[in-house]
Amino acid sequence: MKSIFLIFFLFTLTVHCHCSAQTKFLVAAGMDLIKTDMDQPFQKYQGGLEVDYFLKQKLSISLGYEMWSEHPNYLAIGSRIYFLSFVFVKPRVLFNSDDINGSISIGYNYFLNRRWRWESNIDVYTDMPELAIRTGFTYVFTK
Repeated sequence: MKSIFLIFFLFTLTVHCHCSAQTKFLVAAGMDLIKTDMDQPFQKYQGGLEVDYFLKQKLSISLGYEMWSEHPNYLAIGSRIYFLSFVFVKPRVLFNSDDINGSISIGYNYFLNRRWRWESNIDVYTDMPELAIRTGFTYVFTK
């Protein structure tokens, strides 16, 4: 499963595009409300920061940092694929000095205004068979 995420990520890096005036950056911050290894909500802290660069209107590559209170922190590399303007899939590879993990998310954006969005997504982790519900905010930078 790790190799599938790595191949997908490398494929997104090889996508050829011509940047236009509509090229965007997106900055996201979120935290897990609940995860399958928690006995109650907010039992431990798990959150992340992410920066996305849009190659095309519905495809971005991302670099992020995951902070977990009971596990080592992870660097995250992945992408976002928007099927609609408010529904996305986010495959990622998470790694640190000791471990490599993968996750795939499906999420929803609610537009608060032109630049701010509230988003919620469900993460499925590949090496740790766990499921998480995450919520947070995104800010969109436009040229």
